[in-house]
Amino acid sequence: MHRFEQRLKQRMRDPEFAVGYREMSAELDMLTAIEQAREALHISKEELATRLGRKREVISRLLNSETANPTLDSLTEILAALGLTAEITLRRARDDEQPIAVKVAL
Repeated sequence: MHRFEQRLKQRMRDPEFAVGYREMSAELDMLTAIEQAREALHISKEELATRLGRKREVISRLLNSETANPTLDSLTEILAALGLTAEITLRRARDDEQPIAVKVAL
């Protein structure tokens, strides 16, 4: 186990830290997957912004900023503009599994 993993495991014992980490991790995973899908579909940020009626800078900040805090509404709008759907299946978690796992299947 690497030092980072050891430290993370130790900090995850703090319930407040664990909740914040899982939430942030899920958001970043979702935004990363959307960005990968956008690139795979050859849709520029400019085109996505046009489809959403927003400025390119807004889309860039949302998809690439470390401080991005997307709402479910904004994620839904982006998915629709890209012609994508996200499928969510609720099931029992396995040991040490994150609450949300994101993958791209185009």
